[in-house]
Amino acid sequence: MGNGLLAEMTRMYETVVCGHGVHKWGLKEKGEDFVAALRSIEAIPVCPGCLMGGGDDTCRMRECTKVKGLVHCDDCDAGDNCPHLKIINYMHEGGRAAGMLVIRGERDRKRLDEVCRIYFKTYPGDLLNEPGSKE
Repeated sequence: MGNGLLAEMTRMYETVVCGHGVHKWGLKEKGEDFVAALRSIEAIPVCPGCLMGGGDDTCRMRECTKVKGLVHCDDCDAGDNCPHLKIINYMHEGGRAAGMLVIRGERDRKRLDEVCRIYFKTYPGDLLNEPGSKE
């Protein structure tokens, strides 16, 4: 939520909905409320990330990641011996419940690359372009 992706996706959704006028003819009397709700989601501030001062100042995972010189706690090789495993699993369960691909390690990053390739082949278009494309 805090990395800006939800806000960006919501902006694109609003562009499509308002561009086609769906908020006026499809949603009728609730359309303006719907657009206002989209704008409230867009207004969620972007979190700079744990290592850049975002989040909870007392987070033990943040300190652990800094000490180990990692960019993200999922880059750690502690596995089941991690003292933060309970909270990490909780975050991953939330991601899965939201239909997200949860990344833990290099194998999952490769899987994400493959999912993205399939997605951009299946859903080509001007609104969601593959990262790095010139369109």
